[in-house]
Amino acid sequence: MTDEFKDLVYQMMAYKPSDRLTLKQIEDHPWVNCREEDMVTREEVLQHMTQLKKKTFQQEIRNNTQYFIDGKQNEVQTTDDDF
Repeated sequence: MTDEFKDLVYQMMAYKPSDRLTLKQIEDHPWVNCREEDMVTREEVLQHMTQLKKKTFQQEIRNNTQYFIDGKQNEVQTTDDDF
């Protein structure tokens, strides 16, 4: 896979929607305007997208787990303060 392709996919799948590329930015991206011999196959695209989705899902789990742990710690502190 080319670096331009990886860059495009990462920017399209940014975690925060506000960080994702717009349609115009996608159309102007160097990979979209590349030569035919530089293109990757559909299988390569799907494989890379699947890997990115897994990484994003794993990050969401870590973030949500930390949020849950932080919330439980706050509950314990509040309960301890009541005594």
